[in-house]
Amino acid sequence: MSFDIIAKEVIVDSIRSAICIDDSYASAYSDDKNLNHTEPKDLYESFRNIGKCDLDIYQFKNLEESWNKEYMLSNKDLMILDWELSKIEPKYSDTLAILSDVIKSNKIPFVVIYTSTPELGNISRVLFEDFNFITKDFDRDSIITSLNTAFGKVPKDGDDIDFDNYLDSDTLKGFFFDYLNQIEDKGDRKDDILSFLRDQMKLKINNEAIYGVLKRVLLKELPTTDDLLKDLSIMALNADDNKTKSYNIKRINAQPLTLKIDGTTILIYHKKERGGVNPEELFEVFSQAIIANPNNYLSLLSLELKDQLREEFSKIGTRFSEINETAFFYHMQNFRNKENKEFNKRNIYDFVIKSWLQDLNTHRLDGKSKVVGLVDTAFDRVKSPIPLEIDKSIEDPLIKYSALISTSIMKREDQMLRFGDIFKKKETDEFYVCITPHCDCVNPSEKINNNFYFIKGSVANKGKAISEAEKKFYSFLEFSGEGLCIKWSCKPFTAYIVENNVENLSFTYKGEDASFEYITTLKENFAQRLSNESFGYGYRVGIDLPHAVSPN
Repeated sequence: MSFDIIAKEVIVDSIRSAICIDDSYASAYSDDKNLNHTEPKDLYESFRNIGKCDLDIYQFKNLEESWNKEYMLSNKDLMILDWELSKIEPKYSDTLAILSDVIKSNKIPFVVIYTSTPELGNISRVLFEDFNFITKDFDRDSIITSLNTAFGKVPKDGDDIDFDNYLDSDTLKGFFFDYLNQIEDKGDRKDDILSFLRDQMKLKINNEAIYGVLKRVLLKELPTTDDLLKDLSIMALNADDNKTKSYNIKRINAQPLTLKIDGTTILIYHKKERGGVNPEELFEVFSQAIIANPNNYLSLLSLELKDQLREEFSKIGTRFSEINETAFFYHMQNFRNKENKEFNKRNIYDFVIKSWLQDLNTHRLDGKSKVVGLVDTAFDRVKSPIPLEIDKSIEDPLIKYSALISTSIMKREDQMLRFGDIFKKKETDEFYVCITPHCDCVNPSEKINNNFYFIKGSVANKGKAISEAEKKFYSFLEFSGEGLCIKWSCKPFTAYIVENNVENLSFTYKGEDASFEYITTLKENFAQRLSNESFGYGYRVGIDLPHAVSPN
């Protein structure tokens, strides 16, 4: 079967539950004659008949009354969201609040914004302004000062430069948005931005020189991506926003207008009164848009595997409930403090989840995935050529990909140190990873007298780290939006830790007191590899024989 046919089957099989929120749509059993009853009925029937999908429809009144994220986000694969839910300006404010909860939850992979707004591009601009890369490390005033200083030294005809005024210009913001919204060829938009700055500041240098000055400043000041003008554009569009955020937003080369914010794909359609999509056609049109997206392979694979895991977890849970409870609680004594007889609930939970995941892994090794079966076709569909060797263009994507598969941000209530936790020593570029065995982290005061094992690392060359990833001892992290490679010195040391709290960690190293910031946690296999090498360090046998002496 063709790629498109299999992709359609996966979407129909995997989009099982959806939710629609609209201020004019009548909910089920509503008898309010002022609401639209026909369109939600058509929408519901099309999802049920074409998509085999249950659709919950909610009539929106206000956030307090109509939005309950605790249950409205649960077990949903798609959300249909009206753009203008509020009665007061800006009418999309409540929509943004709901969308923010959706994106932060990481639970719903697809959102359809269904709108009567005349210009879809206006919605895209609002989303670019509200969801952005700006983080706690972002200092707008410092960037403006550096830009003013740098351009103050450039030959010009005008007065002293105040870069803040230029970034606030509606004209420049329009150019910035066009640049962000452009999918492929951004050259013309880049020239518009640089020409505007040259003319407004009356600079006596060409566009290429202007970009060179911008580049020197931004590389020092911004948590940069590989696109410096994108960073400056987002900074300008968020000039009046003092909130700190951490979203990754980008335009997707697909029809209809499509954005991706973190892991959520957002498709924007006109309603039928604007000549757009009829409710009864929405599921079919949405499916075709996902299939046509040139970057759809991983979205389809994630959708399919999520659905398979949902079914398999249900089976595992049923089998687990049949275990003899006497046998279970006999084993749980291993997780009980010998002195106060209290159970370590966190580690009981960890044990059960790991058992389930191992069981799940053995059941899914049969490789019955329609999308994985399409990998050859998907590889050939990739527009940009896959590089045969590592070059600068792919370094950062490879590092972030490696970080994704080897690390995870731990969400825990007790905040105690765990095996694989990585920290950055504050105000330095030094990194530390905990290699204290799992069993000792369970009850450290009793088992190891609060003496934890660590090894130290430093930032490494990206290209070298990638090429030696499986030979040497590196970790790959995403920190403040940047991909980092850490090379570990596998020489363990112990640190006596009084306050066992990853959010407020401090200990003495080489006679100096230091504080540490939690970054991420290595997944078990990756941490165990470092641990094996580190604890084996003391068992090396040193020999002295004639050998070539290094010139260094």
